[in-house]
Amino acid sequence: MLDECLTRGYELWRAADELDREVAASGLSSDQQFLLSHAIRSYYGATQLLEVGGSPFWVVNEGEYRMLNTLDLAVDQMFWELKQNPWVVRNLLDNFVRHYSYHDQVKDPKSGDLYAGGLSFCHDMGVRNNFSPPGHSSYELYDLKGCFSYMTQEQLCNWILLAASYVARTGDAAWAQHQAPVIHACFESMLNRDNPLAADVEAQNGVMTFDSARCGTGQEITTYDSLDASLGQARRNLYLAVKCWAAYLGLAQLFEFLPDPTVYPHEAELNSTTASALDAAAKVATTVANHMQASGFIPAILQEPGSGAEARILAAVEGLVYPLYWSSCAHSLRGESPTAHGAEGWLHHSGPFHRLLAALKKHTVTLLGDTEGRNKFADGGLRLSSTSDNSWVSKIAIFQHVCRRVFEIDEHGRTLRKDHKKAGGFAQADAAHAKWETDGASGYWACSDQMVNGVAQGSRYYPRIVTAALWLQE
Repeated sequence: MLDECLTRGYELWRAADELDREVAASGLSSDQQFLLSHAIRSYYGATQLLEVGGSPFWVVNEGEYRMLNTLDLAVDQMFWELKQNPWVVRNLLDNFVRHYSYHDQVKDPKSGDLYAGGLSFCHDMGVRNNFSPPGHSSYELYDLKGCFSYMTQEQLCNWILLAASYVARTGDAAWAQHQAPVIHACFESMLNRDNPLAADVEAQNGVMTFDSARCGTGQEITTYDSLDASLGQARRNLYLAVKCWAAYLGLAQLFEFLPDPTVYPHEAELNSTTASALDAAAKVATTVANHMQASGFIPAILQEPGSGAEARILAAVEGLVYPLYWSSCAHSLRGESPTAHGAEGWLHHSGPFHRLLAALKKHTVTLLGDTEGRNKFADGGLRLSSTSDNSWVSKIAIFQHVCRRVFEIDEHGRTLRKDHKKAGGFAQADAAHAKWETDGASGYWACSDQMVNGVAQGSRYYPRIVTAALWLQE
């Protein structure tokens, strides 16, 4: 290690200097530049490059929790990794398939009856420098309804989104073709988590309805495990529904890379699979749009009365970041018109998902412009759920990116000024978030992600805030 630093010292110093210049010339405010630079250092402080069986094995530790390659962090960190070192994303995808995938059944939450499930992936690969047994994470446990339960649906989405983003960024069709059986199995598994008892097409609305049987008597959760039911419960969750929509689009994009006469002689069959994935995405989009309330927001829990439904969540729009990212990639497929396949058309205001986009924009404008300020803290920082004091800086960064690039609105829900469309419009929030990282406990604990009323309470020394790298693309 010391010899490497000495022999490559000038090269490494020059690379660091170039990155400093890129950030300085980015047009980001001083608060944004601090948040990004702080996050990049924290990310690299959490990384390890191992040799396992003679092959490289990339690991990102989950900050103070020290879980290895937490998949719901990986899908957020990939924007930085695909910019700097795309091979680490491929390495992660392959290792999850080889060692930390599994097949399950799904469970009717009312009767407890079991049905075909499918392929999914573990929450993580282990903890504290110890790998978990293959097919199991260090986190997920049976018979729970909150923290430490399974995240089967979300991790399935995460692998798909990672794969679609990797191929869009690199054009690595050979890798996609090698993983074709896995990609098709992911699609089947996604469909099976909708209602398998549906009597007609209308009842299959694309939204997760059945939990994994791995939960036992419990229920699935999302990556927002430490928030309340508005973001913690996976079944019929608005945030996860939009993420499923993005995953179906990711599958449609991946299927476009698969046809190869030497491997697949029946190309028409594969094209029908692409259409099926787009149909599934359309079902999710319709379901979400149809839940718009007269008061201008979409309930956090869809079609299921009870805890969490009344919450207003900014995270509803998070899934839009993936087609937005694909549209910026050289190898992302672009349609010739807004209604054709391709990430640019999927986010077009007159494209096939215009109702979903209009509903999500109205939802976001309502929350940001709320006169009661239910999605903001007293200092102007953003509150991801109106019913929780928890907020994560990494997830806020994604939300801000979507607001600026997809909706072109500011922190008050108003149309951005032309000179703000790059990275502006959230000055008060950015100042608050920067202060969260420097004052009080955070000043001691270094880069922290989970904030309770603006004070670091967990997720310290955290890598995921590197999602702020999205701002460099604006």
